Amino acid sequence: GERLGVWHLVGVVFIVAGAYLLEINHSTSSGASRSKIDVWYPLKEFRNSRYIHFLFAGLVLYSLSSVVDRVVLKEVSVITYLFFVYLFLTINNILLFVFLHKVPFSVVFKEAKDSAGWAVLFAVSRLISNFLFANAISVLYVGVAVAIKRISTLLTVVLGGKFLSEENLRWRMMSSAVMIVGALLIVFA
Repeated sequence: GERLGVWHLVGVVFIVAGAYLLEINHSTSSGASRSKIDVWYPLKEFRNSRYIHFLFAGLVLYSLSSVVDRVVLKEVSVITYLFFVYLFLTINNILLFVFLHKVPFSVVFKEAKDSAGWAVLFAVSRLISNFLFANAISVLYVGVAVAIKRISTLLTVVLGGKFLSEENLRWRMMSSAVMIVGALLIVFA
């Protein structure tokens, strides 16, 4: 079975610390050239924002789903698993748009048609990513596979900084590096 050792826990602490550092608010007061850092910002946001609570609940469910995925992948092939996952995701998303957001079917299909190029690009990249990840968790410890997947955080930060002109890119890269050290501790412990 999978067991956490001391270095695994140290790795988890690094990942949490890096994520916390990523969320620290950097604000520049008007006319000032220095950034003011609010180290309590993530805790304030966690306390005050219901969306952060939703995100946290989603993270817990994601963690559980990785373990369940491993159990399922012992019984079925990766292709069968992905087929049913994407089938249910498609049905669920359409139903959410139509019934929860009150978007008519005609609008859902028109917007899908209008953004087909981006949707196909996203779908193919997501399918390849999930295929590779499902193969990994079918043979590796779930914690190791998830830790390796988290290394993508640095790439996400760099791409976000480049294409979305996000601020404080250097700080975000250093915070991501802390998370990567944590992931490497989990993988190599």
